[in-house]
Amino acid sequence: MSRLRIFHPFPTRTALCSALLLLASCKNSHYTYTFNDNVVYAPGGTNQSVATVLRDANLQGCLNQLMEAGKLVELEEVKLLACPGSGISSLIGIEKLTGLEQLELSDNKISDLRPLEMLKNLRVIGLRNNPLNSIAPLVDMQPLRFVSLQGDDRLPCKEVASLKARIGNTLSEPVHCVE
Repeated sequence: MSRLRIFHPFPTRTALCSALLLLASCKNSHYTYTFNDNVVYAPGGTNQSVATVLRDANLQGCLNQLMEAGKLVELEEVKLLACPGSGISSLIGIEKLTGLEQLELSDNKISDLRPLEMLKNLRVIGLRNNPLNSIAPLVDMQPLRFVSLQGDDRLPCKEVASLKARIGNTLSEPVHCVE
């Protein structure tokens, strides 16, 4: 799916109306339309309430594609989200995916895992090759059973050891922390 981006430094009423007119004339296209990096229209009936849930446009686009492909309507229905190598740098808003059980975010630009703390059902997470400085938010997440951290060479080994003490051999550690 292609993406048409409309950037305007000051989102005035005129600019928004112009964008909506453009969308109305192109409703049968296969483009996702964004305005100042916020998805305002995606073809195929994607739930419009989802359009502004996530701050990161790349993560939002991944979620939109999943919901469209799986014919999902509610955010709580999302159990698995896989967005490897998608250029994602922020997880802000992901806590709204309350039913999320499995998350694959390897090969992205994520450095802050704090938004994951609110995900009470998360059991599996892949975070290989991200610029992570801390995994402290993961250490106390009780349902978490499998974590992949290979290639995350900035992580403090003390935090990695704490997580390993809780989940055991289902932790895939960064090389610099392997004993």
